[in-house]
Amino acid sequence: MKIKGPKKILFDFVLFLPYFILLVFLSALATNLYKAGNVDYGAVRTGVREFLLSDRSEVRVDRSARKLLLSYRYLFPGGKGPETTRVLDFEPSGDAFDIVVLGSSPVYSVSPLAGGAEGFFPEKLEKGFKEKFPEEKVRVYNLGMTSADSSVIRGIAEKTGGGKGIDLAVFYYGGGMDLETAYYAAGVKEKHYILDLIPGKRPVGPGGGSQGSWAGTAGKYLSWFNRTYVQPYFLYFFQKAGLLELPYAPFAEINAMITDEMLSNIKAAVSVFRENGVPVVLVSPLSNLEARPYGIKGVTDRYYEMGMSSGDPGERYMYLSMARDSEAFTGDLGPRLRMIRELPYIAEEMGEDVYFFDLAAELIPEWKGFGYRYFFDYGHMKPVLHRLVAEKIYVYLTGKGLAARPGKKKKDETGGKY
Repeated sequence: MKIKGPKKILFDFVLFLPYFILLVFLSALATNLYKAGNVDYGAVRTGVREFLLSDRSEVRVDRSARKLLLSYRYLFPGGKGPETTRVLDFEPSGDAFDIVVLGSSPVYSVSPLAGGAEGFFPEKLEKGFKEKFPEEKVRVYNLGMTSADSSVIRGIAEKTGGGKGIDLAVFYYGGGMDLETAYYAAGVKEKHYILDLIPGKRPVGPGGGSQGSWAGTAGKYLSWFNRTYVQPYFLYFFQKAGLLELPYAPFAEINAMITDEMLSNIKAAVSVFRENGVPVVLVSPLSNLEARPYGIKGVTDRYYEMGMSSGDPGERYMYLSMARDSEAFTGDLGPRLRMIRELPYIAEEMGEDVYFFDLAAELIPEWKGFGYRYFFDYGHMKPVLHRLVAEKIYVYLTGKGLAARPGKKKKDETGGKY
């Protein structure tokens, strides 16, 4: 029996829909494959340089009774990025030892990449002090902002008064978002490399999301999943299949340029606290080195495979970090090894009361804090790692006598145990 009328139209639509979707998908792949193989790297370098030298973010800090509102947005060539805001309790006072922690998404993120019921490591750090020193008032304020780069961290340091009324500042930042924002501004990902297979209007750049905005959060994480796990793999596959060849040198040059500016911002942020007599601790950040990074074939994958096959923790850390340093397409670009290696020199250069805590070196021998057991993805820490980071920072601060009011600096009498 022949199908006629509206039923025939519906039947044909259902029959040919999969072929139409496949055609659109293959067309998108072909188009983006062509884009990826025809990039003007000179224009990319110029775009990165102009973005780095611009007022690339605007930061707003409003302080009211016992509350602090933090807000920022990126200023991209294509327009302002979405605004990211959060409100936190903030009441530093002379009768307590007040610590602030500054950083990006590993320090503070919105659900589902959150630190658990006890919060992130700054909140767990405060809890540790309360349990060990109930007679002392030690408060830890988490000033981290999701998707914040070094320009935002610098802005927060400056606009919160440079630590006035604060007794100690802790920095936990590895530089990934500096590359994210600069790559986006120059069109490296969105225009050339990321295979944009999902139709619809995109927000202007990374960032965005406010406390309580579940619809915005859901959309943001859908986009994040797509660019983190779906799109980079296509570029990796095309290179492995011999359909695409990408050069390494332009990315090495661009990364060095971005890292130079990032180090400049971190130094400026540290200086703001030091001008107000606030000691600063720079912590070497962690990342999921076992998660495969996506970059240039023959460079990124070679270092990654060498690292994963090594049985020596130190060698494994070095090779996997080198793989992470050469990535270009991963959704959440990770900390730069050069950034981490520069931190002790920044501490030495900036003089007294600027300290470097090599957290990574503490964990490398037992290979703790570097795999999927400790991370949701590439860089967002699970509760077990937030607890471990809090424990290690606590031991460092009490061991150095850095966590007590002036004139009462004392070491943890239990030997620095958490």
